[in-house]
Amino acid sequence: MDAKAKCKAQASSLAKIPDLIANAAILATMTAALMPEAWIGLKTTQLWQWSKTSENYAYRNWQLGQPDTVNGGKDCAAIAVKNGTWTDEQCSAQYPFFCYDVSKVKTTMKMRIKTDTDITNTVFNAQILQQLGMVLESQGWTDFSLQWNIQPKKQEKKPAEPLWKKC
Repeated sequence: MDAKAKCKAQASSLAKIPDLIANAAILATMTAALMPEAWIGLKTTQLWQWSKTSENYAYRNWQLGQPDTVNGGKDCAAIAVKNGTWTDEQCSAQYPFFCYDVSKVKTTMKMRIKTDTDITNTVFNAQILQQLGMVLESQGWTDFSLQWNIQPKKQEKKPAEPLWKKC
């Protein structure tokens, strides 16, 4: 069983390194455990992406001359403890690895939108979701998904009839 499959079996994934702080934390753990190299969750088919989320990576810490996938078959990434940089490697190579699990918080937000536009229109829905996504990204959110649910209109309640009648 490969590293990614072992992490998945534990309901986690290979380490994602979004910034210098995470890179340093993994290096500290590797140094303490005397690991010269370890797999990280970066992979490529055409573009380098994090294996769990398939998102492109913003923080990069490649060793000089890396990735050198021109040699072919080097579709996985490892981190080296000697300098904390990344190298592309054959996925079949045997390295230690880190699994991580980020607890996801599901937040439901209800919005009331007053408009003359048909809110069941998929183009309108996509535009609203895109705008909300841009706002969340500008606030530093990175791992989120948005979806559109239209609640049926509630029937207005009639006032209760009195239990007695006037004679």
